Amino acid sequence: MALLPRTTSRARYSARAPGWYRYGRALRRILLICASVVLLIWLGYPSMMVYLTLHPARHPSQTDPRSLPFPVEPVAFPAVDGVTVRGWFGRAAADAPVILLGHGYPANRDQMIPEAAFLYAAGYSVLLFDWRGWGASDGGMTTFGVHEVDDLSGAMNYLQARPDLRHPRFGGLGVSMGAGLMLLGAAHDHRLAAVVCDSTYERIAPMFGQWGGLGLTIWPYHLTFPPLAEPTANLLLDGRLADLDPLRQAAAVSPSALLLVHAAQDHNGLTPLAGAQRIYAAARAPKALWISPRGDHATIYAANPVEYQQQVLRFLATYLPAQGGAPR
Repeated sequence: MALLPRTTSRARYSARAPGWYRYGRALRRILLICASVVLLIWLGYPSMMVYLTLHPARHPSQTDPRSLPFPVEPVAFPAVDGVTVRGWFGRAAADAPVILLGHGYPANRDQMIPEAAFLYAAGYSVLLFDWRGWGASDGGMTTFGVHEVDDLSGAMNYLQARPDLRHPRFGGLGVSMGAGLMLLGAAHDHRLAAVVCDSTYERIAPMFGQWGGLGLTIWPYHLTFPPLAEPTANLLLDGRLADLDPLRQAAAVSPSALLLVHAAQDHNGLTPLAGAQRIYAAARAPKALWISPRGDHATIYAANPVEYQQQVLRFLATYLPAQGGAPR
């Protein structure tokens, strides 16, 4: 006699269950999936934004170097940790100080052409380069100073080894992110004898913390994202964001000279004028602060070129004078 499979009472009930029961089970599954997706987004969004911030899209140079108002040659040199950095070098004279120019975020060496032009005309050699992870330079990640100090030291090593330069002296000019990195570089390597920091930030953590300050709105509720941005950045950078703060490193720039340039009306939430004033207060002499009445974040030179040149060249003439006058 063949045995028939037993049918449980639950299975028999499910087979006879009305449509609302089957729809209820399906709805519970859908709600569970939706809740899991929301949880994944809630936990993952800050970390994803940190990753994208550290791995920005590249913006290659769109400038034909032959069209520049000063002669340059393409150069490539190794950072201290071996990453290849690429840029243009404009040699004014064998004994002219070299000004390293650091662009902002997101940008490339093209951003610094106007500043390089007036510096070259004043008798300075200029090195415009792409930070690692930007433009034509190698490296897959921007590190906000963990390794960019190696880019600057590598640039100076390269220039000191050039046979067409005689004991070169170095200065720097950076804008926005480049300003913060130039300050960190001067604190790390005092071969940068004088640095100009235009529209710098005070602390870097808020750039990442802004992602955690957002949230998900699922009416009528608002879920603030968990504070995972800064720990994620620390993990990816293998360091601490707090150690990369220009405010924290300002005092270490001395005995190199520091000029802070800032717009009176800087509307970038990460770079208020008060931040530059706190950096100035924390820095040691020699130091200077110029507050431009015109311009905004990273646009001071475009808005106020005559006074900008006067302030920068007066500062450099004091702490890093160009020898030999006009370029030759």
